[in-house]
Amino acid sequence: MLKPLKYIFLFVLIVTHVASAEPILTANSETVSAGEKSPPPPLVDALLSSVDEHDSALFSGCLNELNIEKSRRHILFKVVTLPRLTQSEVVYFVRPALKPYCLTFYGAHVFRYWLVVENRVASKKTYRILYAGIGDYFEVLPSKHMGYFDIIETNCTAVGCTSVRMHYNGREYMPFSCSDVTSNEEGREVVNKVPCLH
Repeated sequence: MLKPLKYIFLFVLIVTHVASAEPILTANSETVSAGEKSPPPPLVDALLSSVDEHDSALFSGCLNELNIEKSRRHILFKVVTLPRLTQSEVVYFVRPALKPYCLTFYGAHVFRYWLVVENRVASKKTYRILYAGIGDYFEVLPSKHMGYFDIIETNCTAVGCTSVRMHYNGREYMPFSCSDVTSNEEGREVVNKVPCLH
């Protein structure tokens, strides 16, 4: 009887440790992301080919306003290379740069971000958008599903924040659990699990 209890305790301990493990990456709209650097131009080309016409026109306006040539448009983005999951793929976290600053991919307090996969076959590299999001905060977690890291996207209002934890399901990232963080009358944070709206 003691052996099964020992394994249950060990399992709970591991799950608790994994759930509270530090994120691999954290990002927000107003600070530089740790380890960021300039992205390769072909990655930015792939990213910009995925945005809508309105954003594309606004981005062109930014280039003109900042007097940046189209061949140098990659300087308006930053990337962080995530830990490698396979030999043939590299996943990048991509965000708009803070300097030089282009308003196209920023809001009042939110920013846009992407997870972009680089595949290498022989000497040829291709890029695909794994996830495109917008929020106040973004985290990449060490836990994985279907070959990719779990992520958390957080959006805030004047009254609180909503965080959505997402898992990759083999085709796309989908919400797994959601929570609201608000302050009570004493000013303490209150975290409540809520239904995911997706």
